Amino acid sequence: MLGKLFYHEFKNTGKVMLLLYALVGLLTLASISVNFFDDRFASMSGPVRDLSSVILGAMITIYVLSLFALFVLTIIYLCIHFYKTMYSDQGYLTHTLPVSPIATLNVKLVTAMVWVLGAVAVIFLSVFLLYLGVTHGNALTDLREIFVAMNRSLDDTGLTTFSLLWYLFVTLVVNCLSQILMIYACLSIGQLFSHKIGGAIMAGIVIYFVKRMITGMLTLTMMFDWIDTLFYSDSLRPLTNLFWMLNGLTAAFAVAFYVTCAVIVQKHINLD
Repeated sequence: MLGKLFYHEFKNTGKVMLLLYALVGLLTLASISVNFFDDRFASMSGPVRDLSSVILGAMITIYVLSLFALFVLTIIYLCIHFYKTMYSDQGYLTHTLPVSPIATLNVKLVTAMVWVLGAVAVIFLSVFLLYLGVTHGNALTDLREIFVAMNRSLDDTGLTTFSLLWYLFVTLVVNCLSQILMIYACLSIGQLFSHKIGGAIMAGIVIYFVKRMITGMLTLTMMFDWIDTLFYSDSLRPLTNLFWMLNGLTAAFAVAFYVTCAVIVQKHINLD
């Protein structure tokens, strides 16, 4: 049954998500094409060259906005889908399925993470393909030179380019998971009130300020070590400790949000 639940969840959300991915792909190809023709008109002057530059500028603007829109719309759509299928009229059908509420929550969370990380992958692939088109195939050589330069600059710090990329990847995954769960928790708390959306907004405001306060206080505990590292040492060990502390704190928030959702979906569902 769990496999069928995953299948239907990906099927229901995939229509919108694949459409968003496809739109970014089309805009990427359009941007590459516009840049190609702009290069052909580079030696010209007059109205043709001016028109080409205007079209290129407009296309790049639309392209950049589409990358931001993909990530934002992905989060918004998945959270709306979560609310509708868990706490609105559709929730009656969801909660009559022969699976536990925790299993339903887990399926929706895993599906959302797959789509969000997929959106991030689409964004990076899109930027890489555009860069490949702009550099006429020299992107791989440029990236190799960037990696070499990064390794050289990190030699005395105890880090490598791959470890730095690993840190960034962990940060991305932990923060995406925490943000999704925070919104899920706000929606779950909000449905306990008669005005569900208003309750969710108020819960979000309170949770945001509590998070900021706790994160700020704990960050200050390592601030002097961090400053000492920047100005008096070649080692980045205190900075990596700060990185793990912040990611650990974000993960702890994610666990708290997950527990909040789990308790509510098990014992406090309000579909009225």
